[in-house]
Amino acid sequence: MLMMLFRALEAVPRRIPCLTLDNLRLSDSGLGSMITAGVKIGAEQVILCINIDALAAIDDDCQTIVIKQCDSVHDLQSISLPSSSKSLELDRCGSKEPRRVPDARMWDGDTVTITNSHSSCIEIVLHLLGAPFNDHVCSLWRHVTTLKLVANGPFVPLTLLKAMITSRQGAAGQNNLPGKNDEDNVELEGVRPLMVFHVHGGQHMTHEERAWFKKRVKDFVWR
Repeated sequence: MLMMLFRALEAVPRRIPCLTLDNLRLSDSGLGSMITAGVKIGAEQVILCINIDALAAIDDDCQTIVIKQCDSVHDLQSISLPSSSKSLELDRCGSKEPRRVPDARMWDGDTVTITNSHSSCIEIVLHLLGAPFNDHVCSLWRHVTTLKLVANGPFVPLTLLKAMITSRQGAAGQNNLPGKNDEDNVELEGVRPLMVFHVHGGQHMTHEERAWFKKRVKDFVWR
């Protein structure tokens, strides 16, 4: 399988607009072989289905990453997103370890879209965006200014969501965030506040809750 992938990538004469990889699994040795051979997965948009091992083999010119039907979003702890990618989409994803939050991988993209995914996936993303975890405040995805959630039914953890927005505002200097410079916290320099937050299909929101979000997010939609 790996050799077939090598040959296919090397045979393409120009950059691929969109490449879909269905449950591609790369062992450590397989990934090492690709790195040694100088082979990278190159496409403007890469769609990964079920397995996200291939994230480590995507080149640095990819603009959009789409992850579908993956139940191991927590594995982003050990696999970096391409530094060039600006947009991440998670479709029908979840996490078998919703309380295990990645703590070492940064990403400088600006847009995250989560569609029809389990609340465990949303929790992981909110922690990556700055929601406190075990009294530890960090934001590994510092430049994200747009978050879109699409689903049917009560799926958005409001308390965690508010904590994330407050944390990013504090890190961006928009309000005082107690303890944000504690020695145990990841450096928060360069964190941007959330500017666009759209939710479609979420649970009922009270007038007070809606007012809270409108006060803190410039472009807020909850339908």
